[in-house]
Amino acid sequence: MAHILILDDDPAIRNLFTQILEDKGYRVETASNGKEGLVKMSVCTPDLIITDIMMPEMDGLELVQNIRIHHPELPV
Repeated sequence: MAHILILDDDPAIRNLFTQILEDKGYRVETASNGKEGLVKMSVCTPDLIITDIMMPEMDGLELVQNIRIHHPELPV
């Protein structure tokens, strides 16, 4: 099953997405900001990223720009 990375600074949102997607059989990982997400992506590139835009340390727009450079085929 697909591996999905969820990025949001709100733990309740991360938990909600995780529960819904895991119930559908997806493998889910979470991160609280873009920097943390990039670290997780360096270990294992997900099949899909779902990200918030406004987050501390590295926001969603910076994250998407970085992904487009290093993983242009990765859906966000």
